[in-house]
Amino acid sequence: MIARLNFPLYVKKGKAGILTGNLYRNLHWATLAKAKKDYHEEVKNFVESLPKYNKLTIHYTLYFATKRKRDIDNFTWALHKFLMDAMVEHGSIEDDNNEIVTGFSSHFGGYDEDKEDYVILEIDGEKYEQPNTR
Repeated sequence: MIARLNFPLYVKKGKAGILTGNLYRNLHWATLAKAKKDYHEEVKNFVESLPKYNKLTIHYTLYFATKRKRDIDNFTWALHKFLMDAMVEHGSIEDDNNEIVTGFSSHFGGYDEDKEDYVILEIDGEKYEQPNTR
Protein backbone atom coordinates (compact mmCIF):
# COMPACT_ATOMS: atom_id res chain seq x y z
CA MET A 1 0.00 0.00 0.00
CA ILE A 2 1.43 3.36 -1.05
CA ALA A 3 -0.15 6.72 -0.24
CA ARG A 4 0.63 10.42 -0.12
CA LEU A 5 -0.10 12.05 3.24
CA ASN A 6 0.41 15.44 4.81
CA PHE A 7 2.50 16.03 7.91
CA PRO A 8 0.68 16.59 11.22
CA LEU A 9 0.16 20.30 11.82
CA TYR A 10 -0.26 22.43 14.91
CA VAL A 11 -1.82 25.87 15.23
CA LYS A 12 -0.45 28.47 17.62
CA LYS A 13 -1.56 32.09 17.66
CA GLY A 14 -3.38 31.57 14.38
CA LYS A 15 -0.32 30.24 12.52
CA ALA A 16 -0.07 26.63 11.35
CA GLY A 17 3.18 24.69 11.12
CA ILE A 18 4.44 21.14 10.79
CA LEU A 19 4.53 19.42 14.17
CA THR A 20 8.03 18.14 14.94
CA GLY A 21 9.52 16.29 17.89
CA ASN A 22 11.22 19.46 19.14
CA LEU A 23 7.96 21.42 19.07
CA TYR A 24 6.03 18.56 20.65
CA ARG A 25 7.99 18.72 23.88
CA ASN A 26 7.37 22.46 24.26
CA LEU A 27 3.78 23.02 23.13
CA HIS A 28 0.80 23.23 25.49
CA TRP A 29 -1.03 19.93 26.04
CA ALA A 30 -4.28 21.33 24.58
CA THR A 31 -2.49 22.38 21.36
CA LEU A 32 -1.00 18.87 21.08
CA ALA A 33 -4.34 17.15 21.73
CA LYS A 34 -5.95 19.24 19.00
CA ALA A 35 -3.10 18.50 16.57
CA LYS A 36 -3.52 14.75 17.17
CA LYS A 37 -7.31 14.91 16.82
CA ASP A 38 -7.02 16.95 13.60
CA TYR A 39 -4.49 14.52 12.13
CA HIS A 40 -6.66 11.52 12.97
CA GLU A 41 -9.51 13.26 11.13
CA GLU A 42 -7.26 14.05 8.15
CA VAL A 43 -6.06 10.45 7.72
CA LYS A 44 -9.39 8.84 8.63
CA ASN A 45 -10.42 7.90 5.07
CA PHE A 46 -6.97 6.53 4.29
CA VAL A 47 -6.77 4.46 7.48
CA GLU A 48 -10.31 3.12 7.06
CA SER A 49 -9.39 1.95 3.55
CA LEU A 50 -6.55 -0.22 4.89
CA PRO A 51 -6.90 -3.93 5.52
CA LYS A 52 -6.27 -5.24 9.01
CA TYR A 53 -2.63 -6.25 9.52
CA ASN A 54 -1.03 -8.87 11.78
CA LYS A 55 2.42 -7.34 11.26
CA LEU A 56 3.73 -4.41 9.29
CA THR A 57 6.71 -2.24 8.51
CA ILE A 58 6.31 1.33 7.35
CA HIS A 59 8.57 3.35 5.08
CA TYR A 60 8.29 7.15 4.98
CA THR A 61 9.79 9.31 2.22
CA LEU A 62 9.66 12.99 3.17
CA TYR A 63 9.41 15.84 0.67
CA PHE A 64 9.72 19.49 1.59
CA ALA A 65 8.63 22.76 -0.02
CA THR A 66 11.85 24.64 0.68
CA LYS A 67 15.54 23.80 0.52
CA ARG A 68 16.04 24.52 4.20
CA LYS A 69 18.06 21.81 5.97
CA ARG A 70 15.85 19.52 8.07
CA ASP A 71 16.31 16.99 10.86
CA ILE A 72 14.36 14.04 9.42
CA ASP A 73 13.93 12.37 12.85
CA ASN A 74 12.03 15.39 14.17
CA PHE A 75 9.57 15.28 11.29
CA THR A 76 9.07 11.51 11.38
CA TRP A 77 8.38 11.29 15.11
CA ALA A 78 4.94 12.99 15.28
CA LEU A 79 3.94 11.60 11.89
CA HIS A 80 4.66 8.00 12.91
CA LYS A 81 3.15 8.26 16.39
CA PHE A 82 -0.07 9.92 15.26
CA LEU A 83 -0.50 7.57 12.29
CA MET A 84 0.03 4.43 14.39
CA ASP A 85 -2.47 5.68 16.98
CA ALA A 86 -5.00 6.36 14.18
CA MET A 87 -4.47 2.85 12.78
CA VAL A 88 -5.13 1.34 16.22
CA GLU A 89 -8.17 3.58 16.74
CA HIS A 90 -9.69 2.55 13.39
CA GLY A 91 -8.84 -1.16 13.73
CA SER A 92 -6.16 -1.50 11.03
CA ILE A 93 -3.82 -2.92 13.67
CA GLU A 94 -4.64 -4.36 17.08
CA ASP A 95 -1.84 -2.45 18.81
CA ASP A 96 1.27 -0.50 17.81
CA ASN A 97 3.67 -2.60 19.85
CA ASN A 98 6.86 -4.17 18.46
CA GLU A 99 5.20 -7.51 17.71
CA ILE A 100 2.84 -5.85 15.23
CA VAL A 101 4.78 -2.79 14.04
CA THR A 102 8.13 -4.46 13.50
CA GLY A 103 9.91 -1.40 12.17
CA PHE A 104 9.83 1.82 10.24
CA SER A 105 12.25 3.85 8.19
CA SER A 106 12.35 7.44 7.00
CA HIS A 107 14.20 8.91 4.07
CA PHE A 108 14.60 12.36 2.58
CA GLY A 109 12.98 12.30 -0.86
CA GLY A 110 13.85 15.78 -2.05
CA TYR A 111 12.34 19.19 -2.55
CA ASP A 112 8.94 19.42 -4.17
CA GLU A 113 8.86 21.61 -7.29
CA ASP A 114 5.26 22.62 -6.47
CA LYS A 115 6.47 23.89 -3.05
CA GLU A 116 4.47 21.39 -0.99
CA ASP A 117 5.40 19.47 2.16
CA TYR A 118 4.23 15.85 2.14
CA VAL A 119 5.10 12.23 2.86
CA ILE A 120 4.96 9.16 0.66
CA LEU A 121 4.03 6.26 2.90
CA GLU A 122 4.62 2.62 2.00
CA ILE A 123 3.23 -0.19 4.13
CA ASP A 124 4.68 -3.68 3.84
CA GLY A 125 2.70 -6.10 5.93
CA GLU A 126 1.15 -9.41 6.66
CA LYS A 127 -2.59 -9.00 6.27
CA TYR A 128 -4.87 -10.41 8.93
CA GLU A 129 -6.74 -13.53 7.93
CA GLN A 130 -9.76 -14.78 9.84
CA PRO A 131 -8.94 -18.09 11.57
CA ASN A 132 -10.73 -21.11 10.14
CA THR A 133 -13.34 -22.17 12.73
CA ARG A 134 -14.52 -25.60 11.63
